[in-house]
Amino acid sequence: MPKHSNAYVSSIDRGAVARELYLKRGASEASARCEWNTRLGRRDLGAEIVRRLLPAAGEVIVDVGCGTGQHLREIAAVLGNAHSLIGIDFSADAIRAVRRSGLPGILASGDRLPLRSASVDALICNYAIYYLSDLGSALSEWARVLRTNGRLLITGPAGDTNAELYAFHERATRQRPSDADRMALGFVEGPVAASLARFGFRKTALIPFENQIVFTTEESFLDYWTATSLYVRTPGATRQQGRKVFERDEAQVPTVITKRTTILEARRQAA
Repeated sequence: MPKHSNAYVSSIDRGAVARELYLKRGASEASARCEWNTRLGRRDLGAEIVRRLLPAAGEVIVDVGCGTGQHLREIAAVLGNAHSLIGIDFSADAIRAVRRSGLPGILASGDRLPLRSASVDALICNYAIYYLSDLGSALSEWARVLRTNGRLLITGPAGDTNAELYAFHERATRQRPSDADRMALGFVEGPVAASLARFGFRKTALIPFENQIVFTTEESFLDYWTATSLYVRTPGATRQQGRKVFERDEAQVPTVITKRTTILEARRQAA
C-alpha cells in the first residue's frame, strides 16, 4: 500500500462527514479509539500535548472539538483544578459527558465560539480541525479569542499514518480508503500550517509524533478496525473478512499500527 504523503482531499464536504461519522455514531466511539491508542500505544499523545502546552494555574485554556474530555482531564490533573478549562464540541452527547466528569463544557461550533475577544491564553484542537467546514473561519475565530502571544496547538494525522491499517483493510475488503477517509491525512502539516500567517498566527513548531499501537490478540485488532470510519464507510465490509486475513497468514499477532501525528504549535501575533 503506498504512502499517502500530504494526501489530504480538498473537495470533500468536511462538515457533512463530521455529522455522519461523529454525530450519528456518537462521540463516545471516537473517544474510545483515542483511549485505545493511549492504552495500547508505546507513547502517549495526550501526555505529549500537555507537556508542550505547559498549562499554568489561572490560564484560560480551551479545547475545541474536546470530545468526551479526555485531554481536558489530563490538563486538569496537571493544574489540580478545572476552573479555567473550557471544552467546546458540536455534539450534545460529548458535552454531556464532559460535564458529567466535572469539567465545563459548551455546545458550540468550532468556528463560532461564545467567548469574549482576547480572553483565552491557550487553545488546543486535537484530531478535529479537518471536520470544520471552513478552515479560514475557524482560524479567524481562534485568533479573535486568543490573547496576543496566546498559544495555539493543533494535532492531526500525518500524511503517511496508518499504513498497516490501510493495507490490512485492502487485503480484507479489496477496497481502498475513500476520499472521505483520506481527507484528514496531511491536513495539519499542509493547508493548516500554510494558512496560519494569513490569520494572525506565527508558526513556532511543526513536530512529527509517532506512536505504535500494539494489538496482542486478533479480536482486539478486529474490534479496533471495525470501529474505524475506514470500516464503517466501506460498503459490504464484515468482521469475517478481517478474520480471513489472519487465517490466510496475511496478518500476525501481535499486530502493529503506526500512528503518525503532526503537532503544530503557533502564537497569536499582535493585531
